[in-house]
Amino acid sequence: EIDDMDAMLLDAIQAGLPLTSRPFQTLANQLGITEKEVLKRLVKLKETGLVRRIGPVLSSSGLGYSSALIACSVSEGQVEKTAALISRLPNVTHNYRREPCEGTFAYNLWFTLFARNQGALDELVDKLQNLTGCRMLALLYLRKFKLHARFSVQGTG
Repeated sequence: EIDDMDAMLLDAIQAGLPLTSRPFQTLANQLGITEKEVLKRLVKLKETGLVRRIGPVLSSSGLGYSSALIACSVSEGQVEKTAALISRLPNVTHNYRREPCEGTFAYNLWFTLFARNQGALDELVDKLQNLTGCRMLALLYLRKFKLHARFSVQGTG
């Protein structure tokens, strides 16, 4: 469970880290606590899984890479194993399970994948299909709609 200071810290880092030589000190000043306290709380939030990572979000297409959303059809007993295998790849940025919609398609594992170019991306999808034995569908984007998702965080009061 998080307290009000953790909630304020989570709200602050979702907006982005300050572009200063000591971003955690700047956050600490904004929150009225010490830099050491900010770092201690962030370590705790990472250990509990509330924070996965703190780092830049780079645009793969802006760097000249190709990327796709991959829909994967995995047998029920293999979802955890397949997800773990896929998540180990440095080319994967998101990986999540989703229940297939009744009467539509059987894809239940979705992940984003990037590679240095379209040919390398296609090769990687082929390798993953052979490695996992799963049917995969690469969905390339035609137009990007960027959402700035922020989550309201509630402390213990």
